[in-house]
Amino acid sequence: MDGIHDLGGLQGFGPIQIEAGEPVFHAPWEARVFALTSAVPFAVPWSDDHFRPAIEAMEPAHYLASSYYEKWFEALRRLLLERGAVTASELASGKAEGRGDWSAVGAAAVLPAILGGASQAQPAAPARFKVGDKVATRRHVRARHTRLPAYARGMPGIVERVNGAFLVADRHAEGDRTPETLYTVVFESRDLWGAEAPAGDRLSLDLWDSYLLPRT
Repeated sequence: MDGIHDLGGLQGFGPIQIEAGEPVFHAPWEARVFALTSAVPFAVPWSDDHFRPAIEAMEPAHYLASSYYEKWFEALRRLLLERGAVTASELASGKAEGRGDWSAVGAAAVLPAILGGASQAQPAAPARFKVGDKVATRRHVRARHTRLPAYARGMPGIVERVNGAFLVADRHAEGDRTPETLYTVVFESRDLWGAEAPAGDRLSLDLWDSYLLPRT
């Protein structure tokens, strides 16, 4: 999805300010949001592929004005509501109105739950590209969610590594668990950023097969 969350390469946001002695959490509520976001998917099924589109669904002004963990909180709230784990009135009051069917998983189920969210699968067909192949990224992507940043679209690159087959984040967020081969593709920085980029600098991105086209 093209939106304000895709900030890579955009101008006008100023330099990144590095906070000296930055703590892990700036307030107790941030630690609670981190813990909830890490624990809840074991009882209410979703994965990172669902979590990121939930963040991207925030209104642009709200997204820009929110801190890192405020974005996490908004995604957590949205996903709990969408899956019926809580109601809007429960969130407003802070009081449970009933007990749903959500139950915690035991320790033996943790690993399968993790693999279910970011599972690696055997390729259904041989990889279309090999190391050293010249490729180009597509200019147009799916409308809702993508892991192909805007600054890298329509750009030439070279396959650096073939990583095996993984669930495609775009489609997994919509319920499609068909795997695709995932490649690491290296780009010349000057192809991405122009002559102002230092000569010889390169950037590597992990990209799925459907993001790529062959290049001669």
